[in-house]
Amino acid sequence: MRMDQGRRRPSDEPVDVQIKITAKRSIGLRHPCNHLIIFRVLSPAEAEIFYDGPGTIVWENAGPMQSNGQRSISLTKIESLRLSAGPE
Repeated sequence: MRMDQGRRRPSDEPVDVQIKITAKRSIGLRHPCNHLIIFRVLSPAEAEIFYDGPGTIVWENAGPMQSNGQRSISLTKIESLRLSAGPE
């Protein structure tokens, strides 16, 4: 899948996008972003797009800042946020 497939923005409009990949049950965020894409590793040869949506809602629901400079949020919590937001 091409990264620009499905969603297009004017080229002069800057967008802060974070891309995360995890084999664990949570991710860490260092700062908020406009858009967040999370890949979940299923096996050494396969990953799936777990989340592809607004980053602000994920940042706002992440835990407090940790000593490593990251705010952690579980994939279960992100899934519940995605379900409560409804279809795009």
